[in-house]
Amino acid sequence: GFAYSHSVSFNPLKSSAMFIGLKGRSTAKFGLDNNEIPVVQDLKYLGVEFRIKHNLVVNVEVIKRKFYAACNNLLAN
Repeated sequence: GFAYSHSVSFNPLKSSAMFIGLKGRSTAKFGLDNNEIPVVQDLKYLGVEFRIKHNLVVNVEVIKRKFYAACNNLLAN
């Protein structure tokens, strides 16, 4: 498969799936290396929070706050 041919490994314990859109909300199950991957409504990836409500909501407030704090720290010194 793709992962093997590109020397990529996936950790099923750190993986999750998220359905986006109305058609995606089903009882489908996902698996990786004989482990079931949980379907989640919220996830955090590289500090960005993703949430499924009626559509995809992306929250970057935490990153923005840290960026402004770092800039204020640099400018204060």
